Amino acid sequence: MNLDAAPDIETSSNAYARRFTGKAGGMFLSRQEALVMQALADKELVTILDVGGGHGQLSGPLAACGHQVTVLGSAPECAERLALDKRNTGVTFTTGPLNRLPFEDRSFDTVVSIRTIAHVEDWEHFLHELCRVASHSVVIDYPELASSNILSLVTFKLKKQIEGDTRLYSSFRSSTLRQAFAANGFRVTSINRQFLLPMALHRAGKGAAPLRAIERVGRAIGMTRFAGNPGIMRADQR
Repeated sequence: MNLDAAPDIETSSNAYARRFTGKAGGMFLSRQEALVMQALADKELVTILDVGGGHGQLSGPLAACGHQVTVLGSAPECAERLALDKRNTGVTFTTGPLNRLPFEDRSFDTVVSIRTIAHVEDWEHFLHELCRVASHSVVIDYPELASSNILSLVTFKLKKQIEGDTRLYSSFRSSTLRQAFAANGFRVTSINRQFLLPMALHRAGKGAAPLRAIERVGRAIGMTRFAGNPGIMRADQR
């Protein structure tokens, strides 16, 4: 599988941001933000490193909560979209390789990395780096293999036809990530899943009301909790 050493260059681009326009895109961003904020609800005015966060989907909301936010990007151009959100005014941007974060051990209270781990070349080393620079917590999102996402293994070509610019990515079992966090001295404390239906279906349906209704029902009866995707996972240092 061809994964990238610097996948955040693409996710920080204007072309990538267009994936989140319209009703479906707005729903994706809203749900993602809500679950990340839920995962960090106990954090008050802490230092946060947003690894690969040049897409600007979370740095502004995190800064608006009063956190001291640093965004790490693989290249200077990863900062271009941050200026579009006034909430990023106090956010610090720095560059460095994702496989060797340019920070001392335990430099930040919390490390967040969204839309990244599924696309890096060596995800275990990447996770090690996230844990290394976090003194308390790490929050990631990931494609859950034990969910409707398993269909992507046989329908990737169809998914690409629907979404246009879909990249290859790795999917994970939550148990695999739990073991990897444990190997770095962290314990998974929460997992929240975003959508019951495949995101490609929501995009194809342009965020249609019936699809959104299915999501509401899925959350209400607990199906999303067990079969939803992607997952938002938090791990805390032991």
